[in-house]
Amino acid sequence: MSLELSLSSFNLLDVIGGIFVCIGLLFIYPAFRYISDDVHSRTWPQIVATLKHIEAFETIIQGTERNNYQSYVRHGCRLQYEYRFEGNDYEAISVVAAADKQDAGRIAASHSPGATIPLHYNPKIPQHYRSIDTPATNNIIWLAPIIGFCGFGLLVLYISRRFY
Repeated sequence: MSLELSLSSFNLLDVIGGIFVCIGLLFIYPAFRYISDDVHSRTWPQIVATLKHIEAFETIIQGTERNNYQSYVRHGCRLQYEYRFEGNDYEAISVVAAADKQDAGRIAASHSPGATIPLHYNPKIPQHYRSIDTPATNNIIWLAPIIGFCGFGLLVLYISRRFY
């Protein structure tokens, strides 16, 4: 009798809901690491970096079997900055995506060598830097997979318990 009871209480929806909840929970550690690193890096000292080189570029991405070997072109503008810390020069690269070749040219033309931007740098590892203009709201994106997977899994578990 107990064997029949345990088999009849088995519900595939419980397993599916549990799997989705577990997948959502797997995102907690990388989300915590990313968010804590971001918050910590905002306390790093600030330094001024000088624009040294501007380059509009075009990259051809070769297709794979998955997309029928269709290649596509990516355009952008690479901005190379330089900053000095304790007598050593360091490089900071910023890549700005562009819609097409003309847009990449416009982006490049809107920057001039010698322009300065503020950066946060890690005093322990000076070649690690972060842009100041990165909004803190970017961290919210890490909550999406956690909420999505866990929420869907909990919904499936609720439906399983309530209706089956």
